[in-house]
Amino acid sequence: MTDLIDRNELIKALNKISMEHHESHMPMVEHDFRELVHEVPSTTVLVEPVVRCKNCRYGDIDAGGAVICDKMGGKWMLDDYCSYGKHKLWLL
Repeated sequence: MTDLIDRNELIKALNKISMEHHESHMPMVEHDFRELVHEVPSTTVLVEPVVRCKNCRYGDIDAGGAVICDKMGGKWMLDDYCSYGKHKLWLL
């Protein structure tokens, strides 16, 4: 799995460290590191939120705790999901 790091969050963390250790003995290393952060190519990832079966408008929870799916058919675990999932609150 690929780790994605939000560049802006990294810069915020660096600024916080910099303020906490303002008497840094290596200001050039810090400056070089900040420049490097800006030079690293960033990746934009388009993601869709996952709707778990327990929160899906197509599912009804049976007495045994399984989800009965009106879209896919069959019984599913509460934490399962599929590409058809639509959140119960997103009825529009």
